[in-house]
Formats: sequence, structure tokens, C-alpha cells
Amino acid sequence: DLKVLEAGGYSQLATQQAQIDQCKQWGAEAILLGSSTTSFPDLQKQVASLPVIELVNALDDPQVKSRVGVPWFQMGYQPGRYLVQWAHGKPLNVLLMPGPDNAGGSKEMAEGFRAAIAGSPVRIVDIALGDNDIEIQRNLLQEMLERHPEIDVVAGTAIAAEAAMGEGRNLKTPLTVVSFYLSHQVYRGL
Repeated sequence: DLKVLEAGGYSQLATQQAQIDQCKQWGAEAILLGSSTTSFPDLQKQVASLPVIELVNALDDPQVKSRVGVPWFQMGYQPGRYLVQWAHGKPLNVLLMPGPDNAGGSKEMAEGFRAAIAGSPVRIVDIALGDNDIEIQRNLLQEMLERHPEIDVVAGTAIAAEAAMGEGRNLKTPLTVVSFYLSHQVYRGL
């Protein structure tokens, strides 16, 4: 049997620790862990000999036996590369919204994006870090647009793209929106 539990967002370590205890009580034979944080203190002590397989978000922990992930660096690099080609040498001012600080692949996506635009006229105006919640992303976007009215492009997570699509409709000059990955909401917005 497969039992699925949701932590409710990033930075929910205590919730996930309690969920691991529930899994042990149920007699789970392994834990598939999409960690809500970049470090999981005492994971080895908590799971004992139970195998842990990482899903998507990476942990640096010896208890992890296998990893099913995504190439975070490439998820930032490819959209950056696309923007450099799309700009045809013209300057672009980009607001980068890679997701939460210290969770997921936010840092790696930002590094990939920076590497792709290096030496080009595509410029990161600011980086807005925040939980992948539509309201949080919308608030961050509004704050950044007030602070940096020169923003031409919003590039980031699918949640940030969704917020930018909605917010861009309220602007005199629509924003160009680049999502690092496809979600149902981004697809609908196309």
C-alpha cells in the first residue's frame, strides 16, 4: 500500500517529522520523502533502518538511499538561455522569482539562470524569494514592481508565473512571463 501525506508547504519540518513517525507506526517499508527543508536534522535517528528515497528536493543526508530528482540548475539555465536568444542583443530587465529561500532548488535555479545570461544584455534586476504560495508570490511581485518599475520580464517558478500572468493584466505594458516549468495553471494561462 502507498500512503501519501502532504506537509503543507516549505519549512514544515515538524510536520514531516510527525508524518515519518506515523509511517513507522503503520509499518512502512520505505519512506519516499519530498523534503520541505534542505536539512532534516536527526533523520537517521528517526527512521533507523527504514530506507529513505528523496523525491525532487535534495537532502544531504547519509540515510538517503536513492534520489529521484530534477536538474535544478538546468531548470534555471534553459529559461535564461531562451531569454538571451529571444532578446536578440537588446537589454532585458528580469525579476527572478525562483521560489523559497533555502528550500527546493531555488538557489540552483538562480545559479543556472545567472550562468545562462552571463555576458548578455539580459540583467537580473532583483531576486524575490518566497514560499510557493500564490498569495505570497503575488505580494512579492507587487512589491518588486513598485520597487523596480523597469522590470520587463518575470522569470521563475510556475506559481510565480501564474501570479505574474494575473498581475501583468493590470499594467500599461504587459509583462513577459517565463516559467521554469509547466503547471496546469501556466498551461491555462497560455
